[in-house]
Amino acid sequence: MGTHGPRRFLSTWVCLGLFLLVTQAPLWSRAGAEPTPAAARRLYRIDRGRSRVTIETHSSTLLSDSTRTHLLGARDFRGELSMVPDMLETTAVDFTVRADSLGILDQMSDPSRRDIDLAIRKVLDSARYPRIVFHSSAGSAKRIGPEVYDVAASGTLELHGVRRPLTVSAQVAVEHDALRIRGKCPVRQTDYGMVPFSLGKGAINVADEVTLTFDLVATTAPGHE
Repeated sequence: MGTHGPRRFLSTWVCLGLFLLVTQAPLWSRAGAEPTPAAARRLYRIDRGRSRVTIETHSSTLLSDSTRTHLLGARDFRGELSMVPDMLETTAVDFTVRADSLGILDQMSDPSRRDIDLAIRKVLDSARYPRIVFHSSAGSAKRIGPEVYDVAASGTLELHGVRRPLTVSAQVAVEHDALRIRGKCPVRQTDYGMVPFSLGKGAINVADEVTLTFDLVATTAPGHE
């Protein structure tokens, strides 16, 4: 190699090592980066007075092939959402419905309404399982218009003492200090160990699958403006 050969060989490897160190540093920095601090997240709370949660069910009778649609409403629910501003994919959701607050919204006599509301509580076993809870900490978001997004929140639904994974899709409109959240989600009662109720000794049967529909308004919590 000559007198300069070893020096040139060593300097070449030193330069190569420095090059790799510089070019790979961002990868190491990202891998070791700390999660987004809680202070960077904005908290929203569901405004129950401006929100609506309903469950659509379908029933059939032994005397007819046609089905009827029925609507249940939740009177007592609450929820929170947090996210990093302008990053809806970071949204985390906690939403709770009191099981015994579900009641039939159809027009009917008071005695019939009481009978159906009791049947709903029996199916839900609301005395034993008083809360229906959805929690998510992962999601995706796609912008579909000015400050309007299609959002999918992946998490778990706890219903009737059973916890199962569930992905809820919604359209979210972002305002200055509020979110408008609308969507639907199908749920099979038997997936959660429930037996769909029937009336008149089986003369009227409710379908296994129900559809949860929500139209929510969430406003910025104090201190998170």
